[in-house]
Amino acid sequence: MNNELFVGCDVSKGYADFQAVCRDGTPFEAAFRLEDTRQGYGQLKAIINRWVTQGTGYLHIGVESTGGYENNWVRLILGWAEELPVRIARLNPSGVTSLRKAGLIRTVTDAVSAEAIARYVLVFPEKITWLTSRQVPGNEFAAARKFQRGTATLDKQRQQLASQLEKLMYEYFSPLLVYTRHGIPRWLITLLSKYPSPASFRRAGKKRLTVIKGITMEKAATVLDKLSAGDAEPGLLDRENIRQTARQILHLYGLIEQRHELLQSEYSDDPQVDLLRSVPGIGLQTAVLLRIEIEDISRFATAKKLATYFGVCPKFVESGDKKGQIRMSKQGRPDVRKALYMSGLSVIRHDESFKALYHRYRNKGHNHYQAIGVVMHKLLRVVYGILAHRTSYDPEVDKANQRRAKQKKRAKEDDQNRIISQQKKRLNRYQKETVDAPRSRRSVQKLREEQAASQSSTVEECAGSPNAPQTKTYENIT
Repeated sequence: MNNELFVGCDVSKGYADFQAVCRDGTPFEAAFRLEDTRQGYGQLKAIINRWVTQGTGYLHIGVESTGGYENNWVRLILGWAEELPVRIARLNPSGVTSLRKAGLIRTVTDAVSAEAIARYVLVFPEKITWLTSRQVPGNEFAAARKFQRGTATLDKQRQQLASQLEKLMYEYFSPLLVYTRHGIPRWLITLLSKYPSPASFRRAGKKRLTVIKGITMEKAATVLDKLSAGDAEPGLLDRENIRQTARQILHLYGLIEQRHELLQSEYSDDPQVDLLRSVPGIGLQTAVLLRIEIEDISRFATAKKLATYFGVCPKFVESGDKKGQIRMSKQGRPDVRKALYMSGLSVIRHDESFKALYHRYRNKGHNHYQAIGVVMHKLLRVVYGILAHRTSYDPEVDKANQRRAKQKKRAKEDDQNRIISQQKKRLNRYQKETVDAPRSRRSVQKLREEQAASQSSTVEECAGSPNAPQTKTYENIT
């Protein structure tokens, strides 16, 4: 329909800017701003009604994900979908930004951003997933994700305080830093919250130190031996700083554990959580995290799209003579990747299939993190399979799937090589590539390798043809 409108909504805290463009890309009218209030909502509905009475057809509205500020507008427009010809979609801000940069637009205002959103909706309809009434902001999964984000924020605060405490320890408890190479253990934080100076350690003695969970009589003796009477003693302010920092860390530990238990109790009886826990290495906490992040597996057409959503997909960049490298994209939810990494460490210890996959890539020359990245990708493929088919993890089914996948991969590679060869012939149909051109050393080397491979394949084809000359074999000689 030529009278469709494509509307960009750039949301800010307290207001939103709107810009509508026609099918041919021309602005329908000048951009306008409405406040995030009831009066603003009523004005937007009146404007849409006016556009409809003027003969406008469907309104395709796009809004960038802004961390929650857009929810009021999304909820509002989804509620009008039954009475007005409108639909709305959340957009990835990176796509809109790239489109704006491609247009060489340097000055950025809210109105310019709204127009860029509208043009993205117009130009890339295939990249857009339109929201439905079932995806109204504020559902249980959205609330669970916000709760999880809050827990992750508390954990970052705990890590920051732990870094501050470690710096204080470096000055007054440097011999005890041997216990902090993998993070400050909880028993040491508890110890510092009660005894914030070397002198208080010695006054407490071994018997009092062993009251703290995680400290045995041998460990208490070792700790006291490491602290000598000549160590620097903190003053009043430093002692209070050490004590209060340690207590804040312990408080955050308890709060984080409570939040984990509460979230896990909400989803412990979920059937899909039980399916996820059937995979070795995926515990209750990771299963719940995957459940609230995935929501409905039907949102993802393939396992590759699921891996891309969480940034666990490979990213390959090659240009000119630059040697391409394959890396994990990491363009997704970092909390999920962190959980998958820990699950990957566990699954290679408890499942032979995952263990063999890990060692196969290590033997190819990949380092530990690269091999674990492959394991993480396979974990997501398994997750997709068990959720899509509603069946628990079965190693035998996984092996059968691997065999079928290898056959499909070989067939796909053959097709791709054939297509690449045809494309190259078409590209060089007027002149063949030669080493006589002023190419770079790497380009010449690559061309010679391709020519050698082409000649060897031609020889093999000739040797297999019925008209090819027969070579002598041991059978012919004897």
